[in-house]
Amino acid sequence: MKTLMIAAAALFAASLSTSVAAHEFVLQDIQIIHPAVPASPPGATAAPLYMALSNNTDTADRLLGIETPYGPVRFRRPVTAADGTTRFEGMAWIDVPPGEIVVLSQGAMHGVFDIPEPLHEGGEIPVTMVFEARGRVEMHLMIDPVGALDTETSVASGAQAPQAGDVLQVGAALRSALAPTQATIMPIVLHGNHAVAGWSNDTDAARALLRRVDGNWQVEMWSGASLLLPATFVSMGMSQADAEILIAEVKAYESMIDPAIIARFDAFPGTVLIEGDAQ
Repeated sequence: MKTLMIAAAALFAASLSTSVAAHEFVLQDIQIIHPAVPASPPGATAAPLYMALSNNTDTADRLLGIETPYGPVRFRRPVTAADGTTRFEGMAWIDVPPGEIVVLSQGAMHGVFDIPEPLHEGGEIPVTMVFEARGRVEMHLMIDPVGALDTETSVASGAQAPQAGDVLQVGAALRSALAPTQATIMPIVLHGNHAVAGWSNDTDAARALLRRVDGNWQVEMWSGASLLLPATFVSMGMSQADAEILIAEVKAYESMIDPAIIARFDAFPGTVLIEGDAQ
């Protein structure tokens, strides 16, 4: 039996009642979780950037910059003046302390960059993140629906907030199940207490089905094309209606990914059942 040692990343405790999708990248044990921008409204000349950074090591680092095709990202944070008014001030870098989660979100610390053209939902923007100690990593920003990030509310109530904690656990659970193999995990699609995450490395690729048990995510199986059949989810305890919703969401987000990667997901032979206990 493989026991999944899942760190309970209690960044946010919100339960998700609708489907959301996210993605992550890893640079030497720093998880870069769902780096994203909202689709831009007409006439917008700049775009905000949100994400979560989880430093799973005992070594501090700094995010020095993010390079986009449109120019560099500027970091900023809110400060409150003596008269109670709030303004944003620039930051030269973002500290990523060991063992902590740093969240860039609306109304709090975040990034912003100029855009010469509208950003449309479902697209991707290639970027390079530059860390002081760990160096450079190429990745992409997802362009999320504008409604997901446009509320003038606190950090904890935005759509980005509940994603971060769950994506942390989904990524941690899947990486534990795959260890010592390293893999790229994307997309991660969550619906209620179930999630589907695609993973790939130089030799293999598949889709994983995960389930939330007692607040922790654990891997149930990974498979190929058969993981997108309603019967697979129903056999794992999901209702037919929820299975169809999750499958539709997975297909929608997979349509944004390189078809060659999706073909590798589909080609995974058979099904691997993962037995484990959420800890």
